[in-house]
Amino acid sequence: MLGHIGARGTAYWNVRLLNHLFDFEEIRVHSRREESRNSFAERLSEDLGKKVVATEDWKTCVEGADIVVEASRLDKPTPFLKTEWIKKGAFVVPYGTMSAIELSADRNHDEIGGRRLGAVQGRQVRQPSRTRRGRKAVRGDAACGAWTDRRRPQAGPRKRRRDQPALASGTFAVRHRVGPRDARKIRNDSEWGSVFALPDQEAIARHPNMRHVANARMYSVNPQAASAWKELFAWLSRESGVELDVLDHAFPLPLSDLWSRADLACAFMCGFPFALATRPPRPVAAPVPAKAPIPGRPVYATRLLVRADSEYFSIEDTFDRRVGYTAEDSHSGYNALRHHLLPYYRRRGAKLYRASIGPLTTPWRVIEALLAGDIDVGPLDGYALDLMLRHQAELGSRIRIIATTDPAPIPFLVAASGCPDEIVSRLQATLAPSPAYPHVQT
Repeated sequence: MLGHIGARGTAYWNVRLLNHLFDFEEIRVHSRREESRNSFAERLSEDLGKKVVATEDWKTCVEGADIVVEASRLDKPTPFLKTEWIKKGAFVVPYGTMSAIELSADRNHDEIGGRRLGAVQGRQVRQPSRTRRGRKAVRGDAACGAWTDRRRPQAGPRKRRRDQPALASGTFAVRHRVGPRDARKIRNDSEWGSVFALPDQEAIARHPNMRHVANARMYSVNPQAASAWKELFAWLSRESGVELDVLDHAFPLPLSDLWSRADLACAFMCGFPFALATRPPRPVAAPVPAKAPIPGRPVYATRLLVRADSEYFSIEDTFDRRVGYTAEDSHSGYNALRHHLLPYYRRRGAKLYRASIGPLTTPWRVIEALLAGDIDVGPLDGYALDLMLRHQAELGSRIRIIATTDPAPIPFLVAASGCPDEIVSRLQATLAPSPAYPHVQT
């Protein structure tokens, strides 16, 4: 569970990225202003696809949380975050504008998790002694730490502190530098030693208790499509017997991070990055669009779009204007467009557009750029466009197709390169064309 205090600044991405790492079962947020915390929770719920609860007070937000982020904007240090609310072993990150933790937090760290507070604590938590505060530094004393402390006999240089995390438990807290004792602990952990000490991705994938993840970001073009993909993955998990967790990996998180996961079992991947991969993932299945340019085949094409009210009716009409693109490693959003434009460039012998706008990254951002007038023409994955129009029919009156590229193999579902044969075979057997899902090819 995550408890997050604060709803401004980096708060949104704090929650998004932490959820990406830990996929929380429960997320609570709190902010001083009711309208602020409620709108923050609503936005996160919509974007993460899971319920985010706005709490009325600090205690309800953080009590029982595994990770606590205190990102408040206090005018002065005030101990709103009570030590007694923090469960043992929790990871606490207090980095608000002013300290909100109690003075007792450092003294009670053993009860909380056995770690000291790090550099992020408030000034009042660990004040320097009056002896140190009152003495002026002489020559290099301040730099080397050679202070005299009359409270105790001098026993040589003060022991250097590690880069300790704030109230962190266990070995792998953020920014903790693993020492020899920790390394021994890792090596002796037969269950997960290979993950943290020797990251062998194929060994991770073969772990007997491994759960696998699924994601359809490339074709989750709107909330309705995203919901439909989640339903399909739930059916696939149930019928195949493979434990699949639907992973939230939305823009702007890079797709390359998703494709490189050791626990990946089902995610869409474009053929261009697949062909360039040094260790390509394992193909699982490919969809056959109902409106495929070659009927009954797992192929698609790129549609070149303009605004419906524009003066452009052919691709030549858009020359000397602004063209958009999604990403340079995309077939539909970049390379298919370049291939389509190559004959025109050769005849003209000069550049075709006055500006190339990108990377726009996602199909929906191409649509937004068109409608906002930021670009004059843009490429869109034909299957993604079909899904958009299926659930947002009104969009068809606002855009127009002026050209279509040559058909190409459609992005397909892949699993990690080290995914066990048994897992891939069960997924393929379940996804084989059937009355339930006829538009799939393995």
